[in-house]
Amino acid sequence: MARRPAGPARTLLVFFLGLVIMYGLVALAGSWSPALGLDLEGGTRIRLTATGDGVTSENLKEAAGIIDQRVNGTGVAEAEVTTEGNQYVVVEIPGKSRRDLV
Repeated sequence: MARRPAGPARTLLVFFLGLVIMYGLVALAGSWSPALGLDLEGGTRIRLTATGDGVTSENLKEAAGIIDQRVNGTGVAEAEVTTEGNQYVVVEIPGKSRRDLV
C-alpha cells in the first residue's frame, strides 16, 4: 500500500510548531528588540580632515585601519571607520552621544 503525501494540515502544523520553537528560543535569549543602527539609535559621527602635502589614498586607508583597530579595541560595538574622498576619515560610533547624556 502506497503512502499518502503529506497534506496541507500536516505542513501547517510543522510550520507553526517550528515558529513556536523559534519564538521560545528568542524568549529564552531575552532579546526581544533588534539592535538599532547609527541612523535609528543615534550616536557620534566624527569627520577627521587630513592636512599636509603628502596625503594619498593609501595614507588615508592606513590611518583608517589604525583608528579602526583602536576604536574596536576598546569594545565599542559596531564602530565604523571609513574614508571619504581623498581628504577625510569618518568615524561613526552608535549609542548615546555626549550631548544626549547632559
